[in-house]
Amino acid sequence: MPRTVSRDGLPVVNLERSLVDAWTSLRPIRRRGPVIDAIRNRLTTPARVGAALAARPNIHAASELRHLLRLLEHGCHSELEIWGLQRVFVIPGIPLPQHQIRVAAEARVAHLDVGWPDVLLGVELDGAAAHTGRAQRERDCVATPGSPPAAG
Repeated sequence: MPRTVSRDGLPVVNLERSLVDAWTSLRPIRRRGPVIDAIRNRLTTPARVGAALAARPNIHAASELRHLLRLLEHGCHSELEIWGLQRVFVIPGIPLPQHQIRVAAEARVAHLDVGWPDVLLGVELDGAAAHTGRAQRERDCVATPGSPPAAG
């Protein structure tokens, strides 16, 4: 029986244990979302989920969860970023990109998903769910003076 704490009179396990337990009961296509969301939303860390997994190393598909945690530790924050890292940005002869690069422009601070700061190249990977409309997408596009406007 896992250790529990009481919340409003109900016994509950901690988030990390819940994520590890859910990993074994969810369909493979649904497993990664809760872990990615919890870490992206700073409810936990890859290290804490990894520690919970270490307490249950023989769960089904544990190696897949460990692999996901390595990607999240590397700085991926979404399925799209993971896909980009695994399928687009790993190019023989080109250094691996950095993730979550802090960029300050005027009074605004942003974090680019991936990039190569030494050559001033950054990439933002946002799917349709990240934009509620054209205005939101345009706010996310950073243009330098004299550059053409972003294409729709």
